[in-house]
Amino acid sequence: MGKIIVLLPVLLCSLQLLANNYPIPANGSVYGLVGIMGGYKGYTSTFNYTSDIVINGLTYQVWNGGSTITRNDSNKVYLRENDTDILMYDFNLVKGDSMVIEGHTFRVSEADTMIMKNGQHRKYVSLECALWVADDYKRNYKFTWVEGIGDLVYGFNNVGLDFETYTLFCYCDSSGLVYQRQNGITCDNVDSIGLAAPEYKPSDINICQQGKMLHLKTDKPFKEARIYDITGREITRTKEDEILLDDFPQGVYVVYVLFKDGTAFPYKVVLR
Repeated sequence: MGKIIVLLPVLLCSLQLLANNYPIPANGSVYGLVGIMGGYKGYTSTFNYTSDIVINGLTYQVWNGGSTITRNDSNKVYLRENDTDILMYDFNLVKGDSMVIEGHTFRVSEADTMIMKNGQHRKYVSLECALWVADDYKRNYKFTWVEGIGDLVYGFNNVGLDFETYTLFCYCDSSGLVYQRQNGITCDNVDSIGLAAPEYKPSDINICQQGKMLHLKTDKPFKEARIYDITGREITRTKEDEILLDDFPQGVYVVYVLFKDGTAFPYKVVLR
């Protein structure tokens, strides 16, 4: 029977040799990401390692000029958020182990190596958990973490069970192209990906979160906002431009803003 792991390392000699060969980030790290929700292409972006910074004697990595800060330690990657280090990835895990992610126990179904585009053999860990999304239906969640890259589905800076954040299409470092989700798509041309609906423009909407109140400001004709929990279950809909989340328990939610022209914008909300 596997162990339950929250923040404690698992050290097995057979797989320990595979770990820590490719820390996050490598020099020149660039992620090509696409934000998708409900078939809509929300945005494309690249996520870049910028520099290092020292906080309380520990060295952290700065991404996109400071929007995200991470730290590597003992084959684990932590996200710095609100002066706290949150465990993102643990590459000490082996098949049969478990890890708690946002209160749900994920079991490691696979732990092996895969060959990347540049010929490197990197360790990967697959974790799975079946969660109830309706009274009579379970949805199977699966993450695949690759050393030096992160989650192959949601991209590097996914933490927990976000209903929608990013989809990772490519990863490059100073050695060149390392991972490619779709032939022909690289970090240089990720903007060319065509999906179901047109992109929004950042000027289309401004969302300000003040505690448990969201303020929506837009010049475009606004249809409604839909709110989903981490399992993808729709919680409520509203046509108001001020949304009070006072009755919502702590957790991660997605506010999906729909416009009358058929475009849409996903916004992640974290309630603590």
